[in-house]
Amino acid sequence: MVVAAAGVWLVLAPSILEYPESGAAVADGAVGAVVVVVAIIGAVVPRGVPWFDVITAVLGAWTSVSPFVLDHAASRSVIVNEVVVGVVLTVSSLGTCRSRWSGRGRAGRAAVRSRR
Repeated sequence: MVVAAAGVWLVLAPSILEYPESGAAVADGAVGAVVVVVAIIGAVVPRGVPWFDVITAVLGAWTSVSPFVLDHAASRSVIVNEVVVGVVLTVSSLGTCRSRWSGRGRAGRAAVRSRR
């Protein structure tokens, strides 16, 4: 849910924060849209796919560093927004991914023990 909300915010932020004319608005809109789609698909898939969490974590990391790599953020509010939202995406996604992978590990070990 947090990941989807962060994606929606990335789509809306350029309008709300009045980004200056730059590639930041396009980049945030594109990343936000992908994050929302991946989050919705991840929520709909019955067992959850850990790779969706990895994708959103990578997109979050990219969002955090993109103002510095692309040098497209002239406004301090744009830089702060992208770094904070990127960190939220990355931490949330990695936390979910970790819980899904560790859960599979325990379930797998339990299944092996029950077969013995």
